[in-house]
Amino acid sequence: MRKQILALFISLLSIQAFALEVDYQARLVSRTYPIALAVQGDFGVGQKLWEANKVMYGYARLAGVYSASGVVNLAGVRGEIYPISFLGFFAQADKSQRDVDLSIFDCDVIDCEGTVSRNRVGAKLGLAFGRFFLMSEYQIIDVEHDDSDKTLFADLQHSLEALSAGDEVKRLQLVAGFKLTKSWSMVGIYISQEMQKNYNRDFMKLGGLQYESGNWAYLGTGGVFKNRQGANVATVLFAVIWKGKKGVKLF
Repeated sequence: MRKQILALFISLLSIQAFALEVDYQARLVSRTYPIALAVQGDFGVGQKLWEANKVMYGYARLAGVYSASGVVNLAGVRGEIYPISFLGFFAQADKSQRDVDLSIFDCDVIDCEGTVSRNRVGAKLGLAFGRFFLMSEYQIIDVEHDDSDKTLFADLQHSLEALSAGDEVKRLQLVAGFKLTKSWSMVGIYISQEMQKNYNRDFMKLGGLQYESGNWAYLGTGGVFKNRQGANVATVLFAVIWKGKKGVKLF
């Protein structure tokens, strides 16, 4: 099925009515709890499928994605179809590798290291009205440890415990904001993550400010992370975003 989906994206990109457009971006993200520091980004190529104006159009896109922190590294491939520029659907396959235990898990009982495979499908929506904006993303993610001899493993990307033989994560992310000026915005972020078979969940609520200047954006937020044990822990998240080249993407 994964090969069929990628073949569909490639066949859509072969349509010659519109030119292929390259896009790329990168960001540095840090968080105090659960502690994290990573460089993330993607490099893609897309093609418009139809166009009415600069906002109303549809496109297909194929991209490579990565996340690197030294101790946890991820790479994958992602295909996207946007029937209309602000509403899209995607599929992604990726693998991550970790070689160091993490203190928020009991690594004597569950597997905290090794290679984890993920297959994702999801939808993404972006809306704006006047100074208000909203971006949402929903994912269903199949996760599996490639070589664990333990019943459970630490899915570090979601800070949850998963069945090594295979589990499923449902993830919702909402970002709402209000533009104060051309450069400054107030931002609120909500992220919910639920492991389905070995049921456990966490969520994060953040609020803060974003500053944009040219091809760069700087985000500073603070709030609460409710971990899988049900404890509310204060957390701070910062991000530096290099927008690179937008290509066919609306946002």
